Amino acid sequence: MGFRRKLRWLILVLMPLLLFTGCGDLEPDMKDTRTVILNMDFHGKSSSRSSSSVSESELSQYSTHLILALPSREYLTSSYKNFHSSFAQGLMNTADKKVSLEIPLNTQMKIFAFLFKENYSMFELFSGVREVGYYGKSQSFSIGTQTNNLSLGITLIQVPGTGTDTGGGTDTGGGTDNTAPTASVTAVTITTSGNAVVRSTETGTAYLVKTTVSVSNNLTSITGAAGSQWNSVAIILANTDTNLPATGLADGIYKVYAVDAAGNLSSASSNSVTVATTVLDSTAPTASVTAVTITSSDNATVRSTETGTAYLVNTDVTVNNNLVNINGAYDNQTNSVAIILANTDTNLPATGLVTGTYKAYAIDAAGNLSSASSNSVTVMDPSLEAFYPFNGNANDESGNSYHGQLGDNVDISTFPALTADRHNNAAKAYIFDGDDYIALKKSVTANSISQITVCAWVLSTDNTSKKFIISFDRSESYRLALKDGVNTYVGWDTTDSDNNTKDLGTTDSYEDGIWHHICGWFNSSSTEDKKIFVDGEKVASDNNSHSGKYLGTSKIRGTATVAEHYGFIGWGSEASSFDGNGTVHQNDFMIGKIDDVRIYSRSLSDEEISALYLSEKP
Repeated sequence: MGFRRKLRWLILVLMPLLLFTGCGDLEPDMKDTRTVILNMDFHGKSSSRSSSSVSESELSQYSTHLILALPSREYLTSSYKNFHSSFAQGLMNTADKKVSLEIPLNTQMKIFAFLFKENYSMFELFSGVREVGYYGKSQSFSIGTQTNNLSLGITLIQVPGTGTDTGGGTDTGGGTDNTAPTASVTAVTITTSGNAVVRSTETGTAYLVKTTVSVSNNLTSITGAAGSQWNSVAIILANTDTNLPATGLADGIYKVYAVDAAGNLSSASSNSVTVATTVLDSTAPTASVTAVTITSSDNATVRSTETGTAYLVNTDVTVNNNLVNINGAYDNQTNSVAIILANTDTNLPATGLVTGTYKAYAIDAAGNLSSASSNSVTVMDPSLEAFYPFNGNANDESGNSYHGQLGDNVDISTFPALTADRHNNAAKAYIFDGDDYIALKKSVTANSISQITVCAWVLSTDNTSKKFIISFDRSESYRLALKDGVNTYVGWDTTDSDNNTKDLGTTDSYEDGIWHHICGWFNSSSTEDKKIFVDGEKVASDNNSHSGKYLGTSKIRGTATVAEHYGFIGWGSEASSFDGNGTVHQNDFMIGKIDDVRIYSRSLSDEEISALYLSEKP
């Protein structure tokens, strides 16, 4: 048979809120709590069908009144020891029916009451399990610094099998309620703010609980509860709801649990509420950089429309969305902070950024990558005597105007053709087919080269013919070749002022159809005075090959004396004037592709050559 519980109303009247006089005159706004005097006045207003009241004689039998102040999210059961860690607790003085509690300010709270027939101290209550006769809770309330009085009603629930009062309702069975309620919630997804309606088959307390939280029968693991609204009352998930954290519920999926008046916990609701208030940022920032050409040291200011990370990226580098191929990036300054390109900048290699054109990119906090800036920074090493990037032509872009001429400038059969470079950029490299070349408006003179670095990107599949990359003819100064007739593979051949010729070669071939970065290096004052680098690594070297002498002779084949010797790309011929008509070397033409030829008037460090390769590799 079922059991009908007797429900009683206890009116709890909070008299004017007073600070204990023993605490001194403390300003309320200097404290997080106020000491409150609760005046307990029992008015027995019954909610049972018979409308009779709990008699005063019945309540007078209860000598101990445990009064607790707890956060409003707590649910009520007759197990008073579950609340030993409450915000405040005290025993009512039965003589004057008063109790004092320390109540937090501006916090949603409830008052819980537990009535015991025996006289107990606080220690006795919590050192053992004492029989509760009545228990109940108030509605939610909050007090502020200006609150003076407040009236609250407490619903008293009689524990089955206790008490003697028969004035309110009748027992129809006397058994214990062990049936859990059923909870439900409207299935909804909330992205900014909205409502979710909770329902239960019994009166009690409702919780929204994240599905990632384990819920046990005593609810000790329930977190994320949004409030205690019940029976088709909307639970507001907006950030302004006082039952929620300041920023609302965290994103996630929530189901509803219900606890009835007897403490029975429901299963999770079949429907759920999805909270997805975090809006993902998919808008890329815009990057810009001051347009400037830097030859020694200067500043370039990078700007971004969003806070994040800024990069200066060589325009020869392909940039994809995950930035795997970004090379040459050296700093994280954004939002109008100057990026210093001087060699003394600790964010740079020892000699600064390698020569080239740089555009700015920006990445915001969400990882969105900007497009390249419309403006660019041009970095020029003052020791870069000539630079042929082949941007649709054979011009020297070092600023020294040592421009190249296609072939003899007359017969198109001597002209190399533009082709795609190692980054697959159209018309950014030249292809040579074995009878064409580029004549350079640059010459060398006798005894003029104390140090030099010559680099180029090269691709070839031919492994039989001699193939000169750049030459001011070995017999007069230097040449760099894939195969030169003296060396089986890469050759770096030089002649000093005393007409002494020294050849240095590699032990490996690089005629494999892959782009390679090849450099020849010389320094007359260094013991190790000649080196060859391939793809940023030193692969060959020689000591004292010229015994401290400078490169460059005035002789041609040891006979005629000339003042200047002009150079070629893709051929190894000799010329004493700039007319594109070489002599002697009729079979030393390049077969393959050449790009980004550089001539430095100094010997770059090993680290600089490696950085140059890394900044430009495909």
